[in-house]
Formats: sequence, C-alpha cells, structure tokens
Amino acid sequence: MKKEGIILIKVIGKKNCSSCAMVKTLLTNNKIEYTYELLEDLDETSQQQYMNMAIEKGVMSMPLIIKDGELISIKEVIV
Repeated sequence: MKKEGIILIKVIGKKNCSSCAMVKTLLTNNKIEYTYELLEDLDETSQQQYMNMAIEKGVMSMPLIIKDGELISIKEVIV
C-alpha cells in the first residue's frame, strides 16, 4: 500500500535487537514510512500469528517486516 509515493511497512521487533535498530534506521534514512511494534507488547493471538508467518517463510530472527500482510525482507523494501 502506498501513501503519496511512500511505502507503508510494519516492523515487529524485540527489545535490545541491533538488527531491529538497523532496519528502523534504513527505513528512516530512505524516507519509508513504517510503524514499529515490540512483539512482547502484542496480544498473544497477534504474537502467534506473526511467529507462524515467520516459521512458514523460514525466518529465524527479528525483526519481522510486514508489507500488505506479507512477510518480506529488507531487500524488498530498499531498492
């Protein structure tokens, strides 16, 4: 989904996650609008939904980057 030429992304991360911080910096530096949520702050159903999504894609680390309801890699965002 785009808003005035800007891709909207959801990033799900963890506390003290250096990769999460790096992804947030990359998105910010590339002027890509995103929201950031801590996995532990989500309700149990949402946590399980995101973890199942990660397992299905073989993603074993944080952060999870979601675009249009699909788990994607940072390479798919930063072109």
